[in-house]
Amino acid sequence: MKDRFAILARDASDQIISQVSIHAPPGKQPLEGMMATARNMLRIKGCVRTEIHPLEDDASLYGGSPLVVLLVQDLFLSDVSPAPLLETL
Repeated sequence: MKDRFAILARDASDQIISQVSIHAPPGKQPLEGMMATARNMLRIKGCVRTEIHPLEDDASLYGGSPLVVLLVQDLFLSDVSPAPLLETL
């Protein structure tokens, strides 16, 4: 099951509030798609972070170390481009 992953959305109390399972066929480069899904899940109300894990069984709480963690702060930093410097007179 090395080609199956779970993307989890967690709230501030570390509870899983949403989960998506993704199949990533060997030979493909699925990381870009998984990262996009994880970023979109950060928009779920109450979500403070998303994690990408190798898929475990349905009863798993995914307490181990994730492969990738995205924080809600990452979403805001990536959506904002630097403002141009204003010239002072």
